[in-house]
Amino acid sequence: MRGACSMTYRQLYQALLADLNQAGRESARFDATQLLSHFCRADRAFLLSKGDLPCPEPAAKQLWAAAKRLKQGEPLQYILGSWEFYGLPFAVGPGVLIPRPDTEVVVEKCLALMQAVPAPAVCDLCSGSGAIALALWRHLPGAAVTAVELSPEAATYLRQNIQTLSGGAVQLLLGDVLQPLPLPKYDLIVSNPPYITLEEMQTLSPQVRREPEMALYGGKDGLTFYRGIAAGYYSNLNPGGWLVFEIGCSQQESVLAILQQQGYTNLFCQPDLAGLPRCAGGQRPIIAPGDTPDAPC
Repeated sequence: MRGACSMTYRQLYQALLADLNQAGRESARFDATQLLSHFCRADRAFLLSKGDLPCPEPAAKQLWAAAKRLKQGEPLQYILGSWEFYGLPFAVGPGVLIPRPDTEVVVEKCLALMQAVPAPAVCDLCSGSGAIALALWRHLPGAAVTAVELSPEAATYLRQNIQTLSGGAVQLLLGDVLQPLPLPKYDLIVSNPPYITLEEMQTLSPQVRREPEMALYGGKDGLTFYRGIAAGYYSNLNPGGWLVFEIGCSQQESVLAILQQQGYTNLFCQPDLAGLPRCAGGQRPIIAPGDTPDAPC
């Protein structure tokens, strides 16, 4: 057969799986399935029904080239160029944080908080690929969503995802969230900020080390952005508005203490599917007419 590989799709999958296992990939089966589906258009159903057909040589070459990159430590998501989050396909690549399933609990909590707010104004700080911003825009009817990002590399993917998934409806703002930004008031401010500590940075896997450090490192104790955002954006919340963070699994007490010190009330912490603390936040109090409480620190 002209242009065909000497291996069938099933043989190619088995060879790829053996190669990745030999390289010590703990997720070898998942990786092999994803690569075969992407580069050879052969998912599990295809393997079951047409796995004995020969695979075209160009596709097989692309597959083995991708496997080499994977074994060299490049994240699978970067190799594929796209990754799903909350049912939406996000363009990803070098320079942008990869959306993770754990972050979906943040989206769920935000949706619950905004359920009774008509056409809420939402701001996503440290937006990265836009995963949170675009998931919220998709599921909050009439929401006006702004995504703030500092990195030009990440903003390239953010801009692409905004255009693809919202038709440009989500507003992109380039800026450093730790510096004063000319922002209006919002019903919800949400952020998955850098929160890895200096000590934890030394223990990251080779794949995670390929992701941008500026999206991971949250200062020596991992709390730099929580302090800056909680203090700096209180005045950007409408009375009754919410500030919601993704947090590291050991940061619950510290982040809640920061929020309390800054005057937020109705504090909460939400676990992820593994039962680990993953989402924390609080509310700017609703001030009754005539009340003149002290301004938050």
